[in-house]
Amino acid sequence: MLGSKYTPLNRNDYGAKDLNINYKGSKTNLTKNSSNTIDYLISDDHLVDGGAIIATNVVMGDKVTCKVVDVDNILGYGAGVVLNTFVTDWYLSPGSVSTWDFTVPYPAKIYGGLYIRIIYDSVGTETDPVLAINYKIHKVLW
Repeated sequence: MLGSKYTPLNRNDYGAKDLNINYKGSKTNLTKNSSNTIDYLISDDHLVDGGAIIATNVVMGDKVTCKVVDVDNILGYGAGVVLNTFVTDWYLSPGSVSTWDFTVPYPAKIYGGLYIRIIYDSVGTETDPVLAINYKIHKVLW
């Protein structure tokens, strides 16, 4: 629901009467030795309480940063404004496959029209990485 008023403080405060589980996944081929940006549009008000990152061809020094961005200036503060950075320079484990799965005890509310932005910084020079992201998101019903 766009413009929802519902904002629980922790995972124990919400349930099926308030939210619909709406997990989403995406996969992106990245470019080695560069910074890669992946934007995911949140089309309706959602709570985010975790996610999982799976990456292949990871080398020591590859890292991710995760943000909430107003790409389209829906809030009126300017296009591209960063509203929150919730992961900063998280280094991935090197190897053919690296995984990171997390769930937090408190949700973050992201309003419809905003984007989750993942920035993958690759330092490798041999093989292009591939990134899969599973977003643990819940659609707000009221």
